[in-house]
Amino acid sequence: MKTIGFVLLSLSLASIVGGVHKAASEPVDVPSLSEYLDNYDFNYTRTTGINWTASAYQTIQESGKNAYPFNSSRTTLFIENGLYMYDDATGVNSGYYSKASEVAKMYHFALDGGKDTRDNPDAVFSANSFSGNVDVDDYYVNMHTINNSIETFASLFTFEAKSEDVITWSSNRLDDVALTLKTINNEDEEKTLADAMMYFTAPCYTNPVIGEEEDKPYFTFTEVKIIFNSSGHLVFQLFANETEQLEGGSNLFATATVSLGGSTTIGCLGSLIGE
Repeated sequence: MKTIGFVLLSLSLASIVGGVHKAASEPVDVPSLSEYLDNYDFNYTRTTGINWTASAYQTIQESGKNAYPFNSSRTTLFIENGLYMYDDATGVNSGYYSKASEVAKMYHFALDGGKDTRDNPDAVFSANSFSGNVDVDDYYVNMHTINNSIETFASLFTFEAKSEDVITWSSNRLDDVALTLKTINNEDEEKTLADAMMYFTAPCYTNPVIGEEEDKPYFTFTEVKIIFNSSGHLVFQLFANETEQLEGGSNLFATATVSLGGSTTIGCLGSLIGE
């Protein structure tokens, strides 16, 4: 009986040790967020959509407290020293650029013929004016400014899951500094993850205080996710507490999808950027 017990114990221990050894020898594949972000820098297309209810949208509009005119969705084209924004209607039609000879100056423009003329080198500008002493690439939250602060930005995220070709990272460290931008006067300005992702996923929305609570913005943000999807795009999602102000009772506030890296063009800016 002692012999049988010893054999069984030995087999049990061997099985455990073998299992541990096998598990320890298998590499843990944790995808690097930095590597995926680094695939985009100056040239890409960003499509954004805000998930608020019609009532919430109307409340913000009627308050008059948002710092800039805004809408629920838009497409923004990014190239080095330039960007152009448009929507499915005609409400959004403008952009910014910096000349090669004046990289620390930013100009605002709009197109007389709207979005359909954005790649026409002979497009007529209905607006074209000086906007600030800063390079356009450094003023906005974009993939270039994210990559300029890549170590800080990526360190705020934790690998969450990988399922076939889909990878997810997440963060609830929304009050931590995520990146550094330049002000209109070309001075450094740190942005928290909450602010950075709000401006990135919901362009021109500034989250004003509306209602009786003087220190409470209209939305309180809780989490950010970055997803590398099966189409090879990066999807940024920003979540909020106020489900009653969001469609479908969801916590999803806004989404930005980044695509077309290296193949985005704004032909109407060609000669201006090269000056």
